[in-house]
Amino acid sequence: MTPPMETIYAGVDTHTDTHTLALLDWRGRPLATRTFPTDAAGYEALAGMLPDPSRVV
Repeated sequence: MTPPMETIYAGVDTHTDTHTLALLDWRGRPLATRTFPTDAAGYEALAGMLPDPSRVV
């Protein structure tokens, strides 16, 4: 079964000082990768990178 074309896959690689977010399209192609600090501003910036929650897996 093929997922809907508007599905976006999100993954976060967590570490002590940073978190790295990767977003992929429904075919597994990279859309964005960004690293954030593990502080309040970093968490807010990471959350701001996520698209509409109904599209994210």
